Amino acid sequence: LGAAGASELRGVLEAAGASSSESARATAGAGASSYAGAIAVARWLVESAGFTGSDVAQMLRACPSLLRANESAVGEAARTVEFLLELGMKKGEMRRVARAQPQLLLSEPSDFPIFDTGACPAVLATTNGGPLAPNAPPAVRDLVDLLRSVGVREKHIKAMVLRWPQLVDIEVARMLAVTDFLAKIPGFWDAQFATPVGLGSLYRQAPWLLAANVADQLAPAVDFLASECGIDDLEKVVRAYPRCLISDVAEMRAVIQTLRGFGVQDADLGRLVESFPLVFGLDPAHMEAVVAYWTSLGVAPDDVARVARAFPSLLGVSLDTMRFAVAFLREIGVNNIGRFVTRLPPVLAYDVETVLRPKMQFAVLHALSVYDVVRFPAYFSYPLDTVIKPRAEFLLATRNCKFTLATLGLNVVLTPSDADFARLVKASPAAYADFKLKYTTTPPPPRGRQQPRAPPTPKQQQQQQQQLRRQTNPPPDPRPPADRPDDDDDDARRPRPFPKMSGVTPAPPPTPATTPFRRLLSGSFASRMPTAGR
Repeated sequence: LGAAGASELRGVLEAAGASSSESARATAGAGASSYAGAIAVARWLVESAGFTGSDVAQMLRACPSLLRANESAVGEAARTVEFLLELGMKKGEMRRVARAQPQLLLSEPSDFPIFDTGACPAVLATTNGGPLAPNAPPAVRDLVDLLRSVGVREKHIKAMVLRWPQLVDIEVARMLAVTDFLAKIPGFWDAQFATPVGLGSLYRQAPWLLAANVADQLAPAVDFLASECGIDDLEKVVRAYPRCLISDVAEMRAVIQTLRGFGVQDADLGRLVESFPLVFGLDPAHMEAVVAYWTSLGVAPDDVARVARAFPSLLGVSLDTMRFAVAFLREIGVNNIGRFVTRLPPVLAYDVETVLRPKMQFAVLHALSVYDVVRFPAYFSYPLDTVIKPRAEFLLATRNCKFTLATLGLNVVLTPSDADFARLVKASPAAYADFKLKYTTTPPPPRGRQQPRAPPTPKQQQQQQQQLRRQTNPPPDPRPPADRPDDDDDDARRPRPFPKMSGVTPAPPPTPATTPFRRLLSGSFASRMPTAGR
């Protein structure tokens, strides 16, 4: 009976488009005495739900319990498919979720108790037959009820399931435990209304948190962050880097020890992590290599700790990016790289061709040299298109020789706000605001696809044909045949001199207009400007 049922099931799959090898792997080693339920489910999926034979074969191979299902499983599968479609999924998206988690098609009773933890009363009110989703299968219904109770909308639930299909296979008790634990973190609990807040956006960002183990992962991580790192705003760190809740405490402790080795004090570790929580995702070996490179540039050990505390993201920048930036600084004539980097550490992460070189070219075009940049390294940190260029052009537009970028200095022009800069050059803030708006505003690109060019009208076609005939058939030469030059006569191709006229001096031939002198900056600056140290 089992062999006959397996043969019939393979026939159903192959008739729906599955290959013989796929159907054979789907029924291999099942050990079922009867395939009546599997055959009924497969027929319904193929004929009514839009699944292909390959889809069903993949699902049977991933979930062998489908082969041992009874005939009542067809109703459970139908409810599951209908509920996924009600969430807004397309048939292709629904098939993808079912292929990833085929056990959703089975309705298995829950063998774990659900206890009221006090964190999600709305979830407990709707779990196991609640009013929100009465016709859904238990696994999907419980998931939807929990996510709705923490503020996740249905369209976001669909996106979460598509992004991480394993979400529908998590036990309700585990999800409730995770929600209960996270709600105790300050910032995730509203004491006035006694409900969790902000967990919905956190689950949308990291749905895999619902599968975490509270005792083995969440509790040790939170205790380490609060006690050893001294973090006050734990919600900020969790939102910026949710993976820290499931990271190994030993690995995070290694990162903290590396920062202490750079000279960062324990009192500053909490603020450092809060400003850049992704520091726990960095490799300690790479961090040590970055600091060693800073030291080779001449950065003092005390300054290393200050730079790491103020700009911890620089510890994750690749060494090649830093080498390119340092090579450019040496190219323009900066000798004391260590002092320059200490005064502007983010310069090591700036791109040379899109940030550093265009700004240096603009400075040289406005009569500035490397000395001015060394005196004010923060020049490279200001936006070129929205701050530097508008202010420099506004100084030129005032037509006042005393107010130029070179005479005032980079620090005087760039450090004030827009209103203070306008008052500095004896202009009204409104006038500079209008000038900046006109200078920085560009017409928006056309929306949508451009319409194809319409075919020419009959009149336009006639004009085009006439123009083509004039080009291919020039008008006849009006001169008599005796005065026409021969085609083989070389003298006919030579330019004729001006005719001699009595009392008239012919005008000289026109000379091509000379282009205005423009200084083009590309390549090395070292050959055109002196070097600068301090």
